Amino acid sequence: MEKPYRIQFLIIIISIAVFTCAYSRNTNLRSSSNTGVHNSNDHFTDTPLYPLYPLTVPEIKKIRSILSAYEPFSSSFPSINTLSLDEPDKSQVVSWKTGDPLPPRRASVLAVLDGQTHVLTVDLNLGVVTADFVNVGSGYPMLTTEDQLTASLVLYSDLEFNKSILARGVDFNDLVCGSTSPGWFGPDE
Repeated sequence: MEKPYRIQFLIIIISIAVFTCAYSRNTNLRSSSNTGVHNSNDHFTDTPLYPLYPLTVPEIKKIRSILSAYEPFSSSFPSINTLSLDEPDKSQVVSWKTGDPLPPRRASVLAVLDGQTHVLTVDLNLGVVTADFVNVGSGYPMLTTEDQLTASLVLYSDLEFNKSILARGVDFNDLVCGSTSPGWFGPDE
């Protein structure tokens, strides 16, 4: 690996480590009491405060319950790759005023079960899965940061890999192994 790429990769890894440490300490890197920026600790509220309010803990629990009752997942719960708010139309967001009822809340879920990738929409108001696209072709969801870190730990713990590095005279302090995130980027990709 050439030096500029090694430095870029190390910066990325250090950034991930700093973010992970800050996140695990329950530190909110984006909010400050003076800036008026949203405080992530508010997600324990039962009710979202505005149309683009991130999913709350009670909503995430409801999504899990809905998915557990959903027929393809009723006997075995899938691995959830991503879970996020399925944002309402921009016109609904722009026209919303404080005190108005929120537009219907939906979640976008990317799940993997039995080698199949499911792209789901969960309607929180109706309490059902309203869309489920199953990718029958090749490809899987992109690797998460946790997946990539786990893969590198497996690699570094492999005796044959370590022997091959030593046989080449490479100093482990100079070694960086990383992976790009192969994956499935949707039906149009």
